[in-house]
Amino acid sequence: MPSAYQFSTYLGIGAIAGLCWSWWLVRQNNPHRFSSQKLEYYLESMLLTGLGTLAGAMVGSRISYVWLHWSYYSRHTAEIWQVWAGGLDWTGSLWGALILIFLINGLRDQNPRQVLNDLLPFFTWFITALWLASLVSHTYYGPLHVKTWWTLSVVDQAGESQSRIPIHLLAALLTVIAGSWLDGQSKWWLKTLRFEWFLLFQMLVCIGLSFWRADPASKAAEIPADLMFACLYLVFISVLIGVKVSREYKKPQIV
Repeated sequence: MPSAYQFSTYLGIGAIAGLCWSWWLVRQNNPHRFSSQKLEYYLESMLLTGLGTLAGAMVGSRISYVWLHWSYYSRHTAEIWQVWAGGLDWTGSLWGALILIFLINGLRDQNPRQVLNDLLPFFTWFITALWLASLVSHTYYGPLHVKTWWTLSVVDQAGESQSRIPIHLLAALLTVIAGSWLDGQSKWWLKTLRFEWFLLFQMLVCIGLSFWRADPASKAAEIPADLMFACLYLVFISVLIGVKVSREYKKPQIV
């Protein structure tokens, strides 16, 4: 089976598993939060948000990939739409997903932050699947290393299988740990900002692993695109968290 189909299969399994887990948690942990009718409407909003995330991430990642390789696509414009042939870059997936997330929840009169927080298991499973999918698609791999029990035989873009540091497995493990830990927090500055903290952690992972990448990464202005965009996203998310926390502390305390 071609790697493109394997990649999609991994993401599909992760998305379905994450959505099901998110629905189950909302039903189990919030029995008095909604009436029966409102609960069904809210679960429907979660489903649409999840699907919107997938669609927005796909479109955004394709746009960013075409932009980063415009010297090629400007001469082969017919291939811009051939997503099935490969060519996605995560750097555009975040803004693409967020645009549809806020549009969907705005139209359905839902609080986007609350929906995103409740969908944390979905994002945990989905991004974990994304890291694992990079293993079968040969698009993201670490440096060569002497074969030991903790290295992995990885096929590179040239089709050669060599012993490498399994940075995608490390990223997947860190994603599961972060998502599980954040989902169990009760402090307000963590609980009400679970999604933002999760994204911030993912950006730190991307920044850290970008220095270990051995695959030919896309570049923007001679800087690895994943490093540049991860730093920009990190600053943006940090500002959002800082503004929210400072506003909460400035609220008058009720004695």
